[in-house]
Amino acid sequence: MKKIFPLFTVLLTISCLCSITLKAFGAENDPVFHYLLGSVYYQDGDIRAAAREYEKAVELDSSSAYLHMELAKVYYALSEFDEAVGEFYKTLNLEENNREAYQYLAEISRRRGQESEAIEFYMKIIELNPGDLEARLDLARMYEQMKKIDLAIEEYGKIIEIAPEQWEARLGLASIYEFQGKYRRAIEEYLKCAKIDPENAQIYNKLGSLYLSVKNVSNAKDNFSKSLEVDPDNLTALYNLALIFEQEKDWDRAIEYLERINLLQKDVVETYLHLGIIYLQKGEYQKAKEILQQAIQFKPDDANIWYFLGLSLEEEKNYSEAVKAFSTAIRYDPQNVEAYFHLGICHDRLKNFDLSYEALEEVIRMNPRHAQARNYLGYSWAERGINLDKALEHIQKALEIDPENGAYVDSLGWVYFQQGEYVRAREELKKAIRLLKDPVIYEHLGDTYGRLGETSKALDSYGKALELDAENKKLMEKIGNLREQLKKK
Repeated sequence: MKKIFPLFTVLLTISCLCSITLKAFGAENDPVFHYLLGSVYYQDGDIRAAAREYEKAVELDSSSAYLHMELAKVYYALSEFDEAVGEFYKTLNLEENNREAYQYLAEISRRRGQESEAIEFYMKIIELNPGDLEARLDLARMYEQMKKIDLAIEEYGKIIEIAPEQWEARLGLASIYEFQGKYRRAIEEYLKCAKIDPENAQIYNKLGSLYLSVKNVSNAKDNFSKSLEVDPDNLTALYNLALIFEQEKDWDRAIEYLERINLLQKDVVETYLHLGIIYLQKGEYQKAKEILQQAIQFKPDDANIWYFLGLSLEEEKNYSEAVKAFSTAIRYDPQNVEAYFHLGICHDRLKNFDLSYEALEEVIRMNPRHAQARNYLGYSWAERGINLDKALEHIQKALEIDPENGAYVDSLGWVYFQQGEYVRAREELKKAIRLLKDPVIYEHLGDTYGRLGETSKALDSYGKALELDAENKKLMEKIGNLREQLKKK
């Protein structure tokens, strides 16, 4: 370096001093001088000026394969591919086995979408040296790009025969098998890759994902854990483990991994949202609310965050605030059917019945097969003794969608009760009990028995309801009234 630097300094001085000509140095006809000056320009980032000097060098010495090659590479750097191709061919005319020229020609063909030409150049390199693994890898990847999967598999196989420890070929092979849905064969290749490169976290992540695909959750967890041993901050592994533990309802472990992600990426709203949903599923509604409110600070116009915040508030029975949250979710996503549904529920809880019916009818308009909305609206009307024919229609349609739903059958029975059809009500409510042991259904059945004059059966039903809802004072009062009636008889 100490000997070269002064020469470059002189060349730069020459190129900058207009009053001193190249002729004065006797260098204008020296191809080496122009090549060296071009190299200075190239290192300085002035590729166009480098090209001009290399062109002069080639003009002065057109028999130099090296100069043609250097000029071609400069044209390539300028994306002047036609000129580059011409110079690469001139290089090959002078030096027919120049591997680098063939490599560049293959790359240019690939970038131009001339895949067949690129393959020819890669095959020429392999012809020059059958053990050239880099060219074989490029060829295999080109076959993949062209969807010639069998040829790609064959080429990867040849690489592995030459060099069994060549993990990139095994990785390519594994990737093909994965794409084809041959997960077990993909796993075999990734396991071999892991033996060759045991410190590669991404291989363990691939294995973890594949084991999930074949429903082997235990091995999936093991491999994502190995990924974290290699790279404790690997987000893919952390996220997948969080998902696995969430599916297993191991809320604390899921939260542990999501919290680790949160420490690494504090401003990723999806992590906050996911944490909030898990706390919601865990029943920690206050914590869910706090997390989701933090998420809103990052993305106040995210409808999903407002929706899940609304669910947290609804679970806390804070219906007024829940209405605000669901309304905000709808403002940012007017097609959010579930937000409308829960908005209807919360208005019902607040006895804003007209607003509740409006929201529930909007749900049904957007999704006529929303059985829950049809049942909720029908039952709400039945409870108030209004719109009974429409209530019956909604509940019957809900049962067409979900015929074995005990709650919907109870609603049907209760509509019949309100219409005064006590025998039909009794039969539906008895069916509902078989499907779902619920204190409300037992109470409805007791009320029906009472209207039919079957007092002892009514008492029996109320008693079963009280067993399931021991603090229900209304039930106690009904039982007391019936017993008084029996005493008077």
